[in-house]
Amino acid sequence: MRSGTLAWDGFYRGDVHGNGLVALFRNQSSSRRPALPLPAAASGSFTVRDVLGGGCWRAGGAALRAGGGIALAAGADCVLLSVDGPAGEGS
Repeated sequence: MRSGTLAWDGFYRGDVHGNGLVALFRNQSSSRRPALPLPAAASGSFTVRDVLGGGCWRAGGAALRAGGGIALAAGADCVLLSVDGPAGEGS
């Protein structure tokens, strides 16, 4: 994805079900909730882990497809997220 300096920027590398890694860069954005649609996210519950910040939470596939489900720690300028799921389905 590409954006202006007032928005988050980053990239996603993953499989056809939505499992993978997301790297985000704050640029000059003040938002803690970047819109990050993952159109490949399957239905079900995903575990999202902040590799650098240590947080971990669940997000539904529908929320991830719509660009929601991600809340970042205050002051994070660079974020690496691991997205795994759907939880409990062996993905």
